[in-house]
Amino acid sequence: LIHWRDQTDEMKKYLEKMADVFKKASGGKVAFPYVVACTHRDVFLKECQKEDPAKELRKAVEDIGKAALTEHVFPITSYKKKGSGSARNNEATLDLASQLFTKAKRENTAIVQDRNALQGLKFSA
Repeated sequence: LIHWRDQTDEMKKYLEKMADVFKKASGGKVAFPYVVACTHRDVFLKECQKEDPAKELRKAVEDIGKAALTEHVFPITSYKKKGSGSARNNEATLDLASQLFTKAKRENTAIVQDRNALQGLKFSA
């Protein structure tokens, strides 16, 4: 979030490129689901000079989502097990990330490609 605040243009280009890579990762045969975790939520809110820091956070998250082509943008304090912020929030965030990584590792994209190919045949017939 701090990079987005301080270097919006550069971060926007980075996120757009990242989204493009995910879109083309399998030759366009599989849509890879992904999330964007924006760290340093606490610093962003504390240093915000606007009248309504929470509103600015929501706007930043929305803009990041537009650049990354996803609605799955999560502002978090830290993804590190012993990072700053409350232990409960950090533990929940780490657990969420762990579940996502496990699911991604176990996903058989060949099956999805085959299913998409069959659907393509149905539409062309």
